[in-house]
Amino acid sequence: MGLLVFVIGLANSNLIISQQTADIKEITVTTFSVINQDGTYKKSDLTMVQTSTFLKDGRVESIIHYDQDQNVAWREIFEYDAAKKLTVSKFYNSEEDVFKYAQYETDDKGRKDEIRSRPRIN
Repeated sequence: MGLLVFVIGLANSNLIISQQTADIKEITVTTFSVINQDGTYKKSDLTMVQTSTFLKDGRVESIIHYDQDQNVAWREIFEYDAAKKLTVSKFYNSEEDVFKYAQYETDDKGRKDEIRSRPRIN
């Protein structure tokens, strides 16, 4: 009987990089489980598909998570202030309703110092 190992990360992911416009880049990461049978590794079930969209300056615009049927499970949209510092991300379900809200405090280099998450905002 083989050992089932879930592999998450870029080392065992299929990366598809496409350029949507001159200002936006999109990266899709597809992750599969891997089965080890007597030292032979084989790709098995699809475990996750995630598409990240980046602005030209490297800031993340959005992340879309897909279910195993390739339907949108949820979407995270990032918001920035006038100084291009991350301030908020909103999580939308497949019906486009906000189900979670995260507010960020960042340092001078744009790294997250503090995250305050809340359930849905009315």
